[in-house]
Amino acid sequence: MTSIACILLAAGTGTRFGGDKLLYPLNGKPMAAHAIELHAALPYACRILITQRRHTAIASLAEANGFLIGYNDKPERGIASSIRIALELLSLQPCAPEGILFGVCDQPYLRAETVLRLIDRFCTQPGRIIAPSANGRRGNPVIFPALFFDELAALTGDTGGSKVIHSHPETLLTVPADAAELADLDVRPQSP
Repeated sequence: MTSIACILLAAGTGTRFGGDKLLYPLNGKPMAAHAIELHAALPYACRILITQRRHTAIASLAEANGFLIGYNDKPERGIASSIRIALELLSLQPCAPEGILFGVCDQPYLRAETVLRLIDRFCTQPGRIIAPSANGRRGNPVIFPALFFDELAALTGDTGGSKVIHSHPETLLTVPADAAELADLDVRPQSP
């Protein structure tokens, strides 16, 4: 089986949400716990979570679920800074993955079955970028093959993996998903 590392990005400031959205209680647990627990149960070569030092609860939960923790205490530098920190930490690990799944912690409705379909597709097409899609819209998480690790490490500012995908559209393969799974909660849910 192809080896894949999982990197969860959880260092954002939650500005649009109006505060620490990753600790926002959703269905009885912090929002970030949904992603951490989902990915902890899946077959990765290694797992890394990038967060801020002030998010001790998130870091503790991730560590308890088998994640290595990297810290980005200046997330205002943009998502590329979290990607670089994660890739540096990954380079120090004994696992040498053929691909990296980059995920976020504000998609609480993402299902394990969908992620497993992404992993299965990558195992059969290990040179391709694999992403979920719903209603013609690509979402997260995304698996990048080793071919693009250097390009990901060279990203700057608030530019993430989308730049790599736009530079290599011919390598993208999408897997159908439910639109609700791909929704990220950037704004606080309205009370009924």
